[in-house]
This record gives sequence, structure tokens and C-alpha cells, in this order.
Amino acid sequence: MKDDYLGLTVKCEVDNHYRDNRKNLFVQGLHMRMGVHVSESRKLAEGVQFMKRNIEGEFPPNTYVIIDTHSDEYSGMLQHTGGHTGGTNTNITEIVTAYLGKEFLKGMENASVAARNDKTVVTTERGKQPWCNLTAKARGGRRVLLLVSCGPAIRVHHHFDSVVELVNKDVFDFVLGFGGSGTLPSFVSSVVRSLVVESGVFGGTDMWASFCSLIASNQSVLDYTTAVLVYAVTVDGKRHVECRQIAKNMPGLRAFGAEYKSCGTAGCNPSPSHIRVFNRNKGRPKVSVRCLKCGWKSAWVRTDEDNKHFKRVQAVLAPQVFWHHFPPSTDLQNFFVDLTNKTKDESKVSSQPSGAKEGKVKAGKGKGKNKRHDMIDADMIDEEFDPIAMEVDR
Repeated sequence: MKDDYLGLTVKCEVDNHYRDNRKNLFVQGLHMRMGVHVSESRKLAEGVQFMKRNIEGEFPPNTYVIIDTHSDEYSGMLQHTGGHTGGTNTNITEIVTAYLGKEFLKGMENASVAARNDKTVVTTERGKQPWCNLTAKARGGRRVLLLVSCGPAIRVHHHFDSVVELVNKDVFDFVLGFGGSGTLPSFVSSVVRSLVVESGVFGGTDMWASFCSLIASNQSVLDYTTAVLVYAVTVDGKRHVECRQIAKNMPGLRAFGAEYKSCGTAGCNPSPSHIRVFNRNKGRPKVSVRCLKCGWKSAWVRTDEDNKHFKRVQAVLAPQVFWHHFPPSTDLQNFFVDLTNKTKDESKVSSQPSGAKEGKVKAGKGKGKNKRHDMIDADMIDEEFDPIAMEVDR
């Protein structure tokens, strides 16, 4: 850790929950400095014994590793020595291996294996299944990595690959990173603490569902950053790695919480700063993007429903918080371009006469006017934008 703020807040939270069962909790802080990874990793010797003791007692423990450090402004790699402007940096795999040590990592693996192989069946006094699953297989052996860096290290391609590799090689089951350009521990500490308590103390059995409920209650965090999750899921007995980003639809700033660099004009290659977001709140909320480089405008898209790429985390509690697959695909980047082209094609088809001679379209009283109005609403770009849309994109 670069300082003690985040570590102390998490420790205070879990200490409070385990104040009557302190023997069931092990917390240790390690400080990353030049040449001290061997001596720091020795502090985890008690943690290794803690895991062995609980595995033997058929209570494989959950492990939460929180890394709070700086991120190199150019490479996105994590610093383990030095300060804001200098120091030594490397990827997450090397930091985890050096500071946790082989014995601790092996203990995490053993706890996970013990939980997966647990065959305990818990029933009520009448032989029925309880309302919640209390077995070690559902609640134990979880390995979670919480990556908090001042820069968006998770968004750098080669570093993101290292994170995926940790999950793919079964070192961790769940990794949470933040994609904001300036993520301060004070901004995200509530989310980090709540995730540890929700899944560790209260034993949430589904990490994705737990995090969705958590972020829906802490939406303000997404005003400053995005959350990137890499986690393992088991489908038909096979382990798969899922990568998702959760972000907030920000009027005038981010459409569905994502950044775009695609334009509908052939030959125009804008940067994300050239794509301006506009919102319309009259009636049902909609969003549109415009390229400041060439003036291209997209069709309007509703933000109160799911679409092809963006799904709401919780439709009732967080209607403007969406998740999408990460990293964003080319298809996602072209979302507004493809939708605009599709809308224009549909408008051309619907405007052609059918069932009558060319130039003579039969319609009931008032139907022609309504049809023409629908076409205009779908195809035209309304010039009455929100004033907030004129703010500069961040």
C-alpha cells in the first residue's frame, strides 16, 4: 500500500463485525518499498497457519487482497517503489507473486480447492433445504483482488492481460479495478469496504449479483470512475473468464458510460475528445452523439431500456447505470454509427409508397400525419439540446 488510509478503513470495518469472533479474522498490511518484498511477505506466516487451521476445520477461509498504489502515467504499470513522479513499476502478476509469496498463494489455492470439493449438505430440522446456502462450497475459499490505483492501469492493454491471466490461471476468482483517470482511495473506499463485508462477512454467494446491488446503492462513485470486473464463472463444469465494465450514463459527458471514437462520415477518424454527447429529457430520456471534427450527428437512443451492448445493472434502483463487455469491441464502438445507418435505411423504406400508385398513399384520417411525425422523430436530430451538453468531455 502507498499509505494506510484504505487499509485502515477496511480493517476498522471488518474488526467491528468480528469483534466477538476475532480468531476468525486475519488482517495484515504490507508496505511496498524497494528491496523489502521478502521481509514483508514473512508477515504473512501467521496467515498461512490461519488458512491451514481453518481448512482442517472444514471452514476454508475467503481471502481479500487490496493493492493501493500509484500507476505510471505512461505505461499504466503499478509502482512498488518511489512516489508520484518516479520509482519502479511492474505488472500486477509480479507484485502479487513477490509480496504474497509462494506459501500464501498455495494456501489460497488449497482453501479454494477445499471449498469446491466440499460435499456438505445442510438441512433444516425437518429435512428441508434452508432459505440460504450455508455450505463451504457456496461461501468459502473465495479469492478476491481489489486493485486501487490512481491511474487507470486496468485499461492499459498489456496490464489488463495480466489481470485476466491471474483469473484464467486460477490464482484469483474475482478482480475489481477502477478505470478513472484519477481514482482516489477516498472516492472508492466505501465500495471496497462494502464488497468485503457483503461477500466475506455476510457470505454473498454470487459476486456479480452482490456487486451490482452494492454499486446500485453507491452510484455516486461512478461520477468519478468506472468499475472493471474480471471474474470466473463455471458453465457446464468448465471455468470461463468474464470481463465487464460498469459505468454511469452521464448527461453531456458519457453515453451509457462509454467512450467512443467512431464517426459515420467516411474517412473521419475522431478521437474520443471529438465525440460530444447530447441528451434529451423531454418524454423518455434519450442520448445522441455528434462528431465535432466533421459535424456528423447520430440518431437518438433511449437510455431507459437495455440495448444490444449496454444492459442496466438494476433497472429500478439504478436506471442510468449500465454494464458492457470489456474491453469494448469494434461493434460496440460503432453502436451509434450502425444504429444511425439502420434508422435511415428504415426511414427510406417506410417513406416509399405501398399498395397504391407512386405518389398516392392511402391512409386513414390523421394516419398520414402521425406516420410522418414518427419518421421525423426517428431520423431527425432535434436541435433543442440540454445546456449541460455543452460542457467539455472528460
